Amino acid sequence: MVELAGGRFQARAGMRDDAHELHNVKGSGATPEEAIAELRRNAAEFSTKIVIDLSEFSTVAEACDIWLKEMHALFVVGGQNAMAETAFEAYEHIVRTGVAAEGGAVPLAHLNADTCERIIRRIWKSQSLSAAHQAKGVLWLMCETAIRRGAMRGNPVRHVRPLPS
Repeated sequence: MVELAGGRFQARAGMRDDAHELHNVKGSGATPEEAIAELRRNAAEFSTKIVIDLSEFSTVAEACDIWLKEMHALFVVGGQNAMAETAFEAYEHIVRTGVAAEGGAVPLAHLNADTCERIIRRIWKSQSLSAAHQAKGVLWLMCETAIRRGAMRGNPVRHVRPLPS
């Protein structure tokens, strides 16, 4: 809370919108309570903003890009220290050389357990069993992001047959 010249008050805060973009929000008023009330009204514009960045017509590659941006914003840039930059780079590598390379053009509407299994098995044959396990994990997380954003109803990776250990 800052008292401005002329006796008015200004409240400031930083917040992230539904797309995890950082915004500086301000509110001012004749009293501290009015400044906070205006700040909350201004913040509500960001928190209720509907972001339609994924739909059933989006591709696996597009969903992976959004998932990676979300992971980067939340865990690398966001300061939660839950993921090192090197771990994030490993996820990017799995997406680029595995998931997007083998199934990036598949629309989310056509992504079912059989399609996921084919993508994973192609990665196993072209790279390694370890890469296939990692790709399965990335597909799982990407599908969870698509579900949260309303582009999918369920996670087809749940029904993929297990890979050998």
